[in-house]
Amino acid sequence: MLEKIYGRVEPNYQIGLGTRPEDYAGEAVYPALSRVYDALQEHRGYGDFVRAERIAADFFVPEPGFVVEFDESQHFTKPRLIALENYPAAMQAGYSVPRWKELCASLDRRDNDPPYRDEQRAWYDTLRDFLPEIKGYLPTVRLYSREMVWCELDPEKPGDVERFGDLLAQKRGSPDNVQAGELGNENKADNWIVTVTLRSDRAALEEKDPKYNGVRINELKLIISEILAQTRGDGVILFPGGWVHTGFEPAESIYPVLEGEIKQVLSMTDRDVIACVGVDGKYDRPLEDDPYDQDQIAVAVSKSGIIAAGRKFYPTNEEERKHITLADSYLARQNGFPRTFDLNGTRYFLFVCYDIYGPRSDPDRYSNPGVDIGLNLIHRFCPKGEGPSQENYFPRYGFAGASKIWGIPIFGTGIYYRRDIPADWPTGVYWKPGGRVRCTYEEIALPVDRSIGPISVPEGHVEVRVFSDIRRNLNSMQVPAPARVEKGPQVAVQKSARPRVQPGRDAFANVVTAFEAKSRFPRGLQRKFAGRDQCRYSFPAWQRINDKPIKYVCYEFNDWIGHGKPEISVEVLFGLEAFRDIAEIIHARAPAVQERLPHAAELNWKTSTRGWLRLQYSFPDTVEPGLIADSMAVLVEETRETVNNWLKERGMSHY
Repeated sequence: MLEKIYGRVEPNYQIGLGTRPEDYAGEAVYPALSRVYDALQEHRGYGDFVRAERIAADFFVPEPGFVVEFDESQHFTKPRLIALENYPAAMQAGYSVPRWKELCASLDRRDNDPPYRDEQRAWYDTLRDFLPEIKGYLPTVRLYSREMVWCELDPEKPGDVERFGDLLAQKRGSPDNVQAGELGNENKADNWIVTVTLRSDRAALEEKDPKYNGVRINELKLIISEILAQTRGDGVILFPGGWVHTGFEPAESIYPVLEGEIKQVLSMTDRDVIACVGVDGKYDRPLEDDPYDQDQIAVAVSKSGIIAAGRKFYPTNEEERKHITLADSYLARQNGFPRTFDLNGTRYFLFVCYDIYGPRSDPDRYSNPGVDIGLNLIHRFCPKGEGPSQENYFPRYGFAGASKIWGIPIFGTGIYYRRDIPADWPTGVYWKPGGRVRCTYEEIALPVDRSIGPISVPEGHVEVRVFSDIRRNLNSMQVPAPARVEKGPQVAVQKSARPRVQPGRDAFANVVTAFEAKSRFPRGLQRKFAGRDQCRYSFPAWQRINDKPIKYVCYEFNDWIGHGKPEISVEVLFGLEAFRDIAEIIHARAPAVQERLPHAAELNWKTSTRGWLRLQYSFPDTVEPGLIADSMAVLVEETRETVNNWLKERGMSHY
């Protein structure tokens, strides 16, 4: 039946992926997988139920790229229910997760040969369900053996093929586990959205200076007037965060002036237009000391005045958390106004800068409250070394992450101080269902219908983009092709092969290539895998200690650009349970190793990654690649004999 619909199908397909949570350390999927794994371990106390190096899928459909699983009754167990209950709220599934939970509760099958068999089966099913996150496949489809009398279906009968195809389509399109908005409702008006991105020449000390509020308000009125003159119909104008600052005064102190000026210019038209503007204030220290803005708020203003306001709820980092006033919740009212607003039946949500990472970081806590479009007011992007500079992180991880979890388009804009606005930086993003785990700008950027300007303002200029037919543009976007690169068996490093790394990260690729090309490359060291932003090396014998292949010592390059830090690290990793003693020995020698590195590096001792201890030396990604490569060689040379001798003394595998 599958072949009749899709052509080539591979039964009993061997999936090349890690079978333990630690194999995904540092990846976005790791927290969710760890939560499921821990819950299964705690259920009956079976801590080591993973025995397979690889798992198979019942059927793999190469085009368009998804797995089909046929679940007999033994799949519906208490452990399977526990696993499903720990899935992320926005898990992409090709079946009804609530229905599968009901079957687990009602059937409650048991298979105790071996005793941990139910936990094991539930875990392997979990890995198959997470294939969209792990490998970029489309959602895994599951068929229940008793859903219908399958043997009555005849692949030679067009009617049966159509019936089977309809069932698959229904499962693949099931909304049970995706928090989607209702933008597709054809009864809703298609309002336009205009994004305003500012390029400012102001000096660093002037970025937050309240003395420029009058200038900014006049700029705002000029920009709105130009947009009104060049658009028709109703819509929303999105300005950046921190457009005006109130100094040591609360942010709401400027509401009357801002509201009055915006109402005046919006009253020039009989259309319904809403302007969203960022207001910061209540400095925690003098301006010359680069203060935190305790108040970081977005307001939405119509011809009738302020209709919505939202305070920042997700801090940039733990340090900011200590200095700013966060909203009580992501839905909390601000100054008596709701966080969301409505225009012609379409509901909008206000994100303040780093709020956009909330849905991706904790889908259960920050679930879609029934909105159709997200609006992100970002504060600023500065030159490197002068402040926040990673503008690419917002569209590819912030906008795209929130869009994926909430199932809605996200629009965002910001201020570029003393640097040009990247021509390809998208201000409208939509994660097309079924897309890869990580996408390029081209794959997630919403088409811009047209631009206005650039419009000159006293401090620089603004780039204005008009999105006027959003529903049509969403439908016209192509589904990114699934990434199906298999993890093959371990092989020795080929020095001529360029490692597979995150697209566009030439600095990271150059570091790894330089390391493998060096004459000091240690004999016998092998590359276990190379991910988009990771490249791990180890001595093969170290991976077979105590028959626990995931508990070993290894070395790793990591590119942290995808995590918001422009750094590349060289690391030595230790599996916690078996190697804590040697980890502490190497840790004690870390300062001495640091002194031998050919370039200054920041030393970190990390214990936050589940199952591992990490000794890190972090370098700015602007450092010459050969120096970072030489640093890895130093790290290996300074530690490998100590590790090897420690293994020998304990009768463990060594080389």
